[in-house]
Amino acid sequence: MKKSIIALAVAGALAAPAVSMADATLYGRLHFQMQFVKDQDMNIANAGHRLGVKGESEMDSGLTAFYQIETEYQNDRSGTSSSGTVDANLKVRLANAGVKGDFGKVTVGRQSNPYSDIYVSDIFEYNSGVFENESFRMGNAVSYATPDLSGFGASLSFVADGTHKATVDTGAVDADGNAITTTDSTDNYNKDVDAYILGAHYEANGFYAAAAYKTAKYEKQHSDSLSYSDSMDSYGLGLSYTVNNFLAAAYWEKTKTDNANDSVKNWDLAASYTMDKTTFGLAYGQSKTESEDAAKRTMVGVYQNLGGGADVYAEYGAYNEKAGDGDNVVVGYRVKF
Repeated sequence: MKKSIIALAVAGALAAPAVSMADATLYGRLHFQMQFVKDQDMNIANAGHRLGVKGESEMDSGLTAFYQIETEYQNDRSGTSSSGTVDANLKVRLANAGVKGDFGKVTVGRQSNPYSDIYVSDIFEYNSGVFENESFRMGNAVSYATPDLSGFGASLSFVADGTHKATVDTGAVDADGNAITTTDSTDNYNKDVDAYILGAHYEANGFYAAAAYKTAKYEKQHSDSLSYSDSMDSYGLGLSYTVNNFLAAAYWEKTKTDNANDSVKNWDLAASYTMDKTTFGLAYGQSKTESEDAAKRTMVGVYQNLGGGADVYAEYGAYNEKAGDGDNVVVGYRVKF
């Protein structure tokens, strides 16, 4: 009887905040991999455990306010096993809020990078997305995205991340002849707006195309800065087509920085075919500068949807010497909620 009363009390206590949080969604995943990498010990690793909350609500104006915060726990990626760990290595992936309506959407904070829309062939796991010049997320950012215009959409973002702490050569050397550096945290290395990102995409009848351009400009007034170039420009294109259970995807991009001898060009091809709940995939990609040989990666994988938010997969990746010669076999298990 006492246990029943206690259970009812606990249930009532839990129900109260659930009502006030009715518009919030808790989500996440646990993701594990058994990694067999050439010339390395086997590793049973955390492949990215995530926990997030997102939601939206209607404002008095009729517009919709939205928010999202998502964290990733990177514990147990390497090191010895123990009964517990304080090394959560917590990383904030997303932390943003904004407003949307018929005019489109405005988002501020750490958010998805619209440039990454071109990476349409990054659809696999451990061996996927190894040759990408830009990240999938960006912080200190504000973005505007248009509403859907018969399959077409566009966005404009800018990043303003305050003062960089640049590494500066003091002109002195230590006993071993190495340059002695110091940290300069003045505002002489960047502008108020550090980067602009422009993106556009079109989707219809299984066809998807995305194009993106990013430019970053710095006011580097010190000739002895070792950390930052004067500018960086990246642009790329991604294309994919889905018909029945078959998907083909490819992207190409080029990045040029002032302090580099030449530009970096990446391209990647991927294809997948799904039979019931089993997906088979393969991909090939390269990263090359004009003065060096290309880094190359080939991969194949099979992915099984187990239902209930769970899936299991196996991948094989082959890399040439320029790409690190990190041939591997990886088996993964993931549960989403």
